[in-house]
Amino acid sequence: MNDARWYKGAIIYGLHVKAFLDSNADGVGDFRGLIDKLDYLTDLGVDCVYTREYDDELFLIVNNLSRFAQPVELDLRRYDGRVPVELFGETRFPPIGEPPYFLTPGPHSFYWFRLEQPAG
Repeated sequence: MNDARWYKGAIIYGLHVKAFLDSNADGVGDFRGLIDKLDYLTDLGVDCVYTREYDDELFLIVNNLSRFAQPVELDLRRYDGRVPVELFGETRFPPIGEPPYFLTPGPHSFYWFRLEQPAG
């Protein structure tokens, strides 16, 4: 997407995960509950969902609203050493190091990562 103002036509939904959906019946909304309702949010016309932190966990959400694959270079230096773990398949990506961090989301796709502290 070449237009730096893509967000002007997008529906961006900021939500508080703890208040959204409780998937394990502990009385508090959780990320699994959010993931389980992604189809519902899409049906509502939501283009992008974001959150920043949940309890002591840190998440990175990268969305590609284009109909083409889009390589991105992210400056994640403040998260140096953390390991991005994709939430759906628990796939571990290379640790974050010197910027830039490269990703290439496919058309109309997204990555949802939990940024884990390095082991040790």
